[in-house]
Amino acid sequence: MQQSRPTTSPTTSFWLHALFALAIGIWLRVHGFAAQIPISDEWHGLQAAAQESYLRLATLMTAGATSIPYNLYLRWLLHEVGWSEWTIRLPALAAGIATVALAPLLLRRTIGARGAALTGVLLAISPLLVLYSRYARPYSLVVLLALVALLACHRWATTGSRRAAVALVAACALAAWLHVLEIRLFALCLGAVAAARLVAPRWPALAVAPSWRAIAGVALAGALAIAAL
Repeated sequence: MQQSRPTTSPTTSFWLHALFALAIGIWLRVHGFAAQIPISDEWHGLQAAAQESYLRLATLMTAGATSIPYNLYLRWLLHEVGWSEWTIRLPALAAGIATVALAPLLLRRTIGARGAALTGVLLAISPLLVLYSRYARPYSLVVLLALVALLACHRWATTGSRRAAVALVAACALAAWLHVLEIRLFALCLGAVAAARLVAPRWPALAVAPSWRAIAGVALAGALAIAAL
């Protein structure tokens, strides 16, 4: 009598893949970390933090020093803890690992367990995201916030949830505060929902839940939040 082979349940398979992605993602991001010297754009923030006061850094926006919160962190670090290869990049590293850890969990209900697990693996081994996680700049934090913003935008567009709209505005505002060019993230999300609303009469498959009034309200809230930060 032929015995059936034991099979792995979808839930177990999901967690195994997610944990594998997290393990390989952490290793790629920390291997040789202590031997990595500051390079390229990292010097913009380090120079600004070393030369400017807290008050100046809170309003400083130049071609290089584009991240107010990261520059403030570097200034605090210099005077309270000290700079090292680990400390100057710790926020970027933490955000990079958090992205790999959280992405499969956040995406599971939207794209399914298999797709979410595969996404986690791809995020873990992405050369660009590995670089961002090892770089004393805000890019890794922006990637994490962009993930939250895009998921919130999808939920808002499909359900009209106010909580999702608030999450979208908050994530986009924080991303723009971390890097001024990330205003485009909010413009992209809002533009996509508005475009879908516009063409919905001709293509019903693209219909979205938010009304024009709701879209205008989110646009105003986002603009005010970004301006405040």
